[in-house]
Amino acid sequence: MRITRPGQHMARSNPERRPSEKPSGLSMWGYIWLLLGIAVVVTLVLRLAPHYMNFQTLQSVMEGIDSGQVHGKSKRSVYDLLQKRFKINGLYDLKPTDIATVERQKNQTVVSLDYEVRESLIANADVVLTFQKDFAFQPPAE
Repeated sequence: MRITRPGQHMARSNPERRPSEKPSGLSMWGYIWLLLGIAVVVTLVLRLAPHYMNFQTLQSVMEGIDSGQVHGKSKRSVYDLLQKRFKINGLYDLKPTDIATVERQKNQTVVSLDYEVRESLIANADVVLTFQKDFAFQPPAE
């Protein structure tokens, strides 16, 4: 070991870590927890994203319907119209009679989408997703 005077710095000849320095980076357990966290996030996205995409499709279907097709029509014809639109857009698992209600009001018809989806995550742990939105259809202007 070389003795230095105050103010004089010793050149570092050994690039290896000294025993007094703390190691940096993740340990094996750190990597395991990181991979576990990534796996949980990926699992959640893969299980839940399709349901949100279906709801976005439902919203676009409802927004694409003309007021004249709904207002003043019977509930059965509205449900038939929704069923056709659902099939065109690939929503085969959803039935309009199960998820939609048609309410007649004085100057508008309101179609409410209200449903929930239960998705199994791991073993007996489930996630329940609830979707709800109202669409008002005014009578067509004459």
